[in-house]
Amino acid sequence: MKKALPKKYKWEVVAGDFNSPFIRNYIWTKSPYKFPELFHISRAVLGIVSKNNNIEYIGDLNTWTSAHEDLKKLIEKDYNYLDRHVDKTNKYGEGFNKWSEKNIFKANLKTASNKKLMGLLKDFVEKQATLYAYGIILPILDFQGFSFVENNLKKILEKKASTQTEYAKYFEILTQPIKNSFSQDQEEALLKLMHRFYSKKWAKDLQEKSLEEIKILYPGFFKALSAHAKKHAWVYYVYAGPAFTEYDFLNFIKDHLQKNVVPAKKLKLLKEKKTRIKNLRIKYVKELKPDKFEKMILKL
Repeated sequence: MKKALPKKYKWEVVAGDFNSPFIRNYIWTKSPYKFPELFHISRAVLGIVSKNNNIEYIGDLNTWTSAHEDLKKLIEKDYNYLDRHVDKTNKYGEGFNKWSEKNIFKANLKTASNKKLMGLLKDFVEKQATLYAYGIILPILDFQGFSFVENNLKKILEKKASTQTEYAKYFEILTQPIKNSFSQDQEEALLKLMHRFYSKKWAKDLQEKSLEEIKILYPGFFKALSAHAKKHAWVYYVYAGPAFTEYDFLNFIKDHLQKNVVPAKKLKLLKEKKTRIKNLRIKYVKELKPDKFEKMILKL
């Protein structure tokens, strides 16, 4: 009996990265292998070639097309599929954060054996690859020229908007994120920190004095700044570092002060903008009177 030959893929370079850490990128290229097990769709074939942190991603785009079509069928059959998927993604991510905090961030690894460290690394790689697999699902819907979400949104608005102005109005609000990114969370937290200590003298001193002088003059502020740095140091880390310190976040504050940003006013504007977008989304969805499929697209 002849042994079946492995399937031949049509490999091509699909993207690249420069000065980008291998391990982080290797993990996400592992994630499509999990598609059949996690989502019951065909695997999108992806590989990685790295030399001195200069990376080329190689893949067979036909397999990505197949994964896209499989996923689209699932969604068209069950309009609640993506809602459940987002919930599962968030739940898995929260669990992974707790695992990482317990086993890595807060753990004392100074005396850990090589075996334990390698075990933690392998566990991390598998968990991170699973989380990437969850995260890739939505981009696969809008893979290359398919644009499942955007094209359907455009079709809905073209059908229901009476003028081009109305179309643009709907499109602008419905495509704006209603939740903060991690960097926006950091930005708002920093503004709130500024607001707690804000005065004309404080603002003047922060712009003129060194970090060490500020530490002595405003110990309460420095303690709060240190806590902020510890919580948000990773936000701009991008797997390569370095992690941000009090010095970096102090420079953010100085930049705000040089631009005459008053934290209370800025926070009020941000809150008003979020409220406005949220209320307009509710209003516009009611105006558009979507069916179940259209409602799912508008929500996405």
